[in-house]
Amino acid sequence: MQKVALKDQIYQNILNEIQYGKLSTNAIINEKDFTEKFAVSKTPVREALVRLCSEGILENLPRYGYRLIPVTQSEIQEIIEYRKIVEIEALRISYHFIGPVEIDQLRALDASGQEALESRNARLSWEINEKFHWELANLCPNRYFRSTIKNALSVGNRYANQYYSSIWTDEKPVDRSHTKIVDALEMGELEKAQEILIFDIELMKSILF
Repeated sequence: MQKVALKDQIYQNILNEIQYGKLSTNAIINEKDFTEKFAVSKTPVREALVRLCSEGILENLPRYGYRLIPVTQSEIQEIIEYRKIVEIEALRISYHFIGPVEIDQLRALDASGQEALESRNARLSWEINEKFHWELANLCPNRYFRSTIKNALSVGNRYANQYYSSIWTDEKPVDRSHTKIVDALEMGELEKAQEILIFDIELMKSILF
């Protein structure tokens, strides 16, 4: 097994903190925060922070540190439109590879997602939602689609957590889109499953905005 470089481990750790809302938007962070937290030297931390800057996630503020760049509505809308295109096509390609075993796996994830929604656990809800969509996309035999969707889901999840990390402060109806998608696939109704998938992806807008 290939060993993961320390700078890549630190990068992923910081990204996870951003993705799960542990770092506040516009808060100033510096290298010392992470060298102490992860008990490492400055070099891998600096390399990780520079990488996050190059990806447009952080902004370098000379002599001050780094700032988490706020996510805008337009960025969220862009990732939603992008996801609709690639996930719908991936479902079309993978449709004939979905059998009873795959249906059971999707139903298990859907059940976990419903529990998270009912508990009003926002972070867990986003995480399980991402897992459901990834499980569906991972059935696609085209590796380029899988890679693209995995990245889009990760970005979308980070956007959601940064933009509005407490979506369940108000009572929201528990959505059953995932259940309906699985039901449609089990009944052999691809077009119906695609329509519900589009609705489910677009639901992110009504939740966040």
